[in-house]
Amino acid sequence: MIKISLIIPTLGRDIELLPLLNSLVNQTFKEFELIIVDQNGDNRVNNVLKKFEGQLDYKHIKTEIRGAARARNIGITIATGKLITFPDDDCWYPYDLLKNVNRLFDEHSEWEAISGKLVDPEGKSGLGRWSKKDGLIDRYNLWTRHTEVTLFIRRYVFDKINGFDELLGVGAGTKWGSGESADLVLKMLGTDFKIYYNQNINIHHPITIDTAEINCFSEKVYKKTYHYALGMGYVMGRYKYPHWYILYFCIRPLSGGILELFKSYNKSKYYRLILKGRIKGYLAGRYKAKI
Repeated sequence: MIKISLIIPTLGRDIELLPLLNSLVNQTFKEFELIIVDQNGDNRVNNVLKKFEGQLDYKHIKTEIRGAARARNIGITIATGKLITFPDDDCWYPYDLLKNVNRLFDEHSEWEAISGKLVDPEGKSGLGRWSKKDGLIDRYNLWTRHTEVTLFIRRYVFDKINGFDELLGVGAGTKWGSGESADLVLKMLGTDFKIYYNQNINIHHPITIDTAEINCFSEKVYKKTYHYALGMGYVMGRYKYPHWYILYFCIRPLSGGILELFKSYNKSKYYRLILKGRIKGYLAGRYKAKI
């Protein structure tokens, strides 16, 4: 058995943690530790964790440092498991997930990491675009084969790649609202580590603002959409993706922006912000252009 460390950044949530914690209590594989990196300024998480004393092996780390990537890096320094993963504070696992992940690593010593996919609460593949084929991840297919939540990584990998870029992602305080997991994967690939995508490793996640509230088009949605697109484009530029590749990722928002212009100005704006963010982020990452 290979011990697994689960590192969970949390901010602004308490009862949302319950589905994950309950799913961990019910895991058939028990050789794991939980590291909760709590960025709240109050004791809301303490009250939730009290219910699981004696049921879960957990470390509760309080920090005033903000940012999901920073919190994950704090957790990595504390982790004692030989495998590390980063569940969201509002996701949850099928009862046999950790057992199946452990078995795959035991059977495939040549893999440094395994990625699964996100599914909705009913277990359907409705959260993002996911590859329908298993296989090794490379710099071109990684966008449909991982998120930080679906990655399970051997501990020694972090001795080589120094964890997440803390200037990327949610709470970083920069323009780059996403891209920290893609950056991590690209660093791993650059060190010739092998990452295998298995679509049967499913992690449940609630419907997010991007899928449930796409038609409300609030300023919050627009801002999040734009900064997520900036982050994705920036990482593509930083790693010198060819121009044709970024253009490929611009076709959908370009066509959506044009088609929806005649139906819904607000929806057209949503697509145009994705297009603008990806292009500007790419130019900033590749050529240090100002945005």
